[in-house]
Amino acid sequence: MNFKYIISSLFLLFLAFGACTEDERGLETQGYLELGVSKNVEVITRGFDVEDQSLAVDICAGANDSIVKHFSDYNDMAGDRVLLDVGTYKVKVSSNPTSKLEFEQPTFYGEKTNVAVTAGKTTAVSVECFLSCVKVTTEFTKPVQDMFASVIARVNDKSGSYLDYGLKETRAGYFQPGYILVDMTLTNKEGLEFKMSKLIDKTEARDHYHLVFDMIESGDDNSGMDFDITIEDDPTNDETHTVTIPLPETGYGQKPPVVKFTGTTDKGVVTVPQSEQTDPKHQVTVTAQSENIGMQKVQLLTQTTSEQFAQIPSVLTLSELTQDSKEYEILSGLGFEFPLDYSDDKAELVYHFTPASLQPGDVKFTLLFQDKNGKMSSGEFTYSVKGELSTESINGDAEYVWSRFAQLRGFAANPQSGGYFKYKKSSETEWQTTGEVTFDSNYASIEIKELTPGTTYDYMFCQGDVEGDVLSFTTEAETEVPNLSLDDWSDQYTPNGWWDSGNSGTSILDYYSTVKEIGSSSNCVKMESSYMNKTLAKKFVSGNIFIGSYKGLSGFEGVHLDFGHEYSSRPAKLKFQYKYTSAKINVINNNRGSATEENDSGFIYFLLTDKIYNIDTTNENSFIKEENYSSDEHILAYGSFTISQSVTAFQLGEINLTYKSLDKKPTHIIIVASSSKKGDYFTGGEGSTLWLDELELVYPSSIDEINK
Repeated sequence: MNFKYIISSLFLLFLAFGACTEDERGLETQGYLELGVSKNVEVITRGFDVEDQSLAVDICAGANDSIVKHFSDYNDMAGDRVLLDVGTYKVKVSSNPTSKLEFEQPTFYGEKTNVAVTAGKTTAVSVECFLSCVKVTTEFTKPVQDMFASVIARVNDKSGSYLDYGLKETRAGYFQPGYILVDMTLTNKEGLEFKMSKLIDKTEARDHYHLVFDMIESGDDNSGMDFDITIEDDPTNDETHTVTIPLPETGYGQKPPVVKFTGTTDKGVVTVPQSEQTDPKHQVTVTAQSENIGMQKVQLLTQTTSEQFAQIPSVLTLSELTQDSKEYEILSGLGFEFPLDYSDDKAELVYHFTPASLQPGDVKFTLLFQDKNGKMSSGEFTYSVKGELSTESINGDAEYVWSRFAQLRGFAANPQSGGYFKYKKSSETEWQTTGEVTFDSNYASIEIKELTPGTTYDYMFCQGDVEGDVLSFTTEAETEVPNLSLDDWSDQYTPNGWWDSGNSGTSILDYYSTVKEIGSSSNCVKMESSYMNKTLAKKFVSGNIFIGSYKGLSGFEGVHLDFGHEYSSRPAKLKFQYKYTSAKINVINNNRGSATEENDSGFIYFLLTDKIYNIDTTNENSFIKEENYSSDEHILAYGSFTISQSVTAFQLGEINLTYKSLDKKPTHIIIVASSSKKGDYFTGGEGSTLWLDELELVYPSSIDEINK
């Protein structure tokens, strides 16, 4: 079956006019470019359909493809005319980058060269975009599902990113071309676990790898993994790869090779000034040993744009080299020492990396060790060779790039000479100059503010008259959350994909505890806690709204809710208007009785996460608990607001987010408001009422505004 993702009829139209308009008369050195995009996505493969894509457009000029105009999303500028100088351009259309891999998120790319812009004239040109990544799907046969309680196939690509495929996973993942590394963790129903890995080399864009994991009987004492691979002649065809798993009774206890690194940082990076490459203090030593089994294969994966490695395959099997090999000669000349004899099953293999003459830039090395039982271990490190002066890349680095500010970074072999940065919008020509930078060892940094969200900037590090390379970064977009004013809420609310209420579950009983009312400026949401005394159900109902969706009833005792909606921006706080009536708590776990001495409290919480939370109100373990905000690995930022007494007039409230990490971006936003803080546990006071209005997300303008 032919596998293609084609975005056809993607037109950037220079609309032809029979005569110049009034505005165009006198345009002797410039012309207008009007971009009209018609997206008709045809997917000729199984199991996936693309309805729409967020596509960025770059208009480039010059031998180095300098960006003249950048549009982060075509939909944001559709119909606008772009004024360009007369000349020849290249138009690039590509999927917008994401902070992490996600299932069902393919990427596309297309370009058109030699696009001529003439004064007052236009020329029609089309750009066809194709899938620019590798599709991977998995299938676990019934014998595998019967034997194992858990199987996780972690699929990595050359970027180091990965997706985990479980036994029930049917979605497709999309990876960078180059190679795919599959790391498997299998646990049988007795709790015994073992790991194994396999590399698929030379993957190309538009390949579809369908990995079928199956069992085979094995009389050998091994627990490795083998791939039965058949490659079709047409690289766009689907490719089915059967992954056979031999599992003897004694295979579980064997450990994979032990790999240790010395000489690198915690993040596996070695920063080496170009003039100090041969200094032993910059040496990386890798040791590997199997458990009296011996090594079957050792592979080196190299990722770099350096021409020095042009003759070295991106995946090189070191264990097959000899002293006469061309690759051995090249690597030795660059300062790499590694063994050629793998005959001793007990020997500890030692690999030394002391570069002798690497050019400035980054080279990432990954070592894969596979023992004679098929078990594999891996490790990676990056050599970052620095010249006298260099501009450090921050693009895509969540720690340094926010929506309205960024921290520029540079490297100087001689920090005593100080330094500064120049920066500008990529679409502009005039540079702005910062003040003097601060240094941490050899690294310079400075924060720049008042940036425009979703905009590409150029920057370079300078010392005196010496300028580093010009690099670019794109600020985060500030994603709009619909209906933050809450004006569009109604008694019988129809979800718009963002806001919903758990009180929807009571609609079949003609009861609502979340309604619309006049608020601080216009409409607001009124949430009231009540005890529902119906024939079919007797329970405490806390009025609530949340970002997410109501999924249905959970018997007569509760409801199923999904908390969260896709969102990747990073605000600092949430502001809102509220008032509150607090009642004495008189219902505890649905048991209605006399009012206690404790007053009810209203509660609002705000989370940024990397997943949707599936809530079943009959299952306490599914709740998002306040005491777990800081320990839950899926919560990246959190904050809450408790209203413990009555407030008779609308007033301003705010929730300041606390970020657990600055180097991760969220994928989902969750906002939940409830008239009874313990409403999840069917506990509260009848009559407790929360009015909420005019929500506003506030984005930070400086790193000082981020709670950490």
